[in-house]
Amino acid sequence: MNFENLPGQLLALALGWSFTVFIQNRSNRRAEALKRKDKIIDKLEDLADWVESEIGKDDFSSVRTESTFAGLVTQIEVRIGHLNRHIGKDIFDAALLSSLREIEIHEKAKDNSETPYLIRDAAADVTEQIEMCCDQEYFARRGVVAALNDYYQWFKGGIALAVLLALIFAVFQFYKNYIHIPLGTCVYGTQCVRGPMRPPLNDIPAHKKYIEPLIPAK
Repeated sequence: MNFENLPGQLLALALGWSFTVFIQNRSNRRAEALKRKDKIIDKLEDLADWVESEIGKDDFSSVRTESTFAGLVTQIEVRIGHLNRHIGKDIFDAALLSSLREIEIHEKAKDNSETPYLIRDAAADVTEQIEMCCDQEYFARRGVVAALNDYYQWFKGGIALAVLLALIFAVFQFYKNYIHIPLGTCVYGTQCVRGPMRPPLNDIPAHKKYIEPLIPAK
C-alpha cells in the first residue's frame, strides 16, 4: 500500500462519501417536504366543504362553526410552521392565512350562502402561494455555485475535519521522510546500499608501470 498519497486519497474518499450522503439526504428531505405540503393543501381544500356541510345542518350554530373553523385554520398554520422548519427557512409566510380568518360566518344559515365560495377563493390563493414557494425551492433551475454552497453549508464541519486530518497526516509523513532521517538513509526514505570500492590505481596492472616510478622508495 502506498502511504505517500494516503492523505489525498482519504480526502477524496471523504469528499465523495459526504457528497453522496448530501444528495441522498436532500432527496429524502425534499420528498418529506412535498408530502407535508400536500397534506396542508388537502386541509385547505377541505375547509369550504366542511363549512358548507355545517351550514346545511338543521341544528346549525354560527358560534360553534366559527370556533371550529378558526381551530382548523390554526392547525393549518401550525403545519405550515412545521414545513418551514423542515425546509430550514421560512419559504411561506403563515400570515397570509389572515384572509381565511377574516371570513365571517353569519348567525343565520341562509345568510351564509356565499361563505363556502369565499373560503374556496381564499384557500385557493393560499394554495397557489404554497405551490409557488415549494416549486421555487425544489424545482427551480439553480447554478452549480448555489448547489456547492448548499453542500458546503450542510457539511462544512465534516469537510473541515477531513482537511485537518489530511494535513496532519501529510505533516507527519513529511517529518518522518525528510526531517527525522536515520543515518545512512537516502532522501526518499530508502536505505542506501554502498557499492563496491574501486581498487587503487597502483593495484591495476596496466597502471603499475606508470605509477611505480612516482612512488618513493622506502
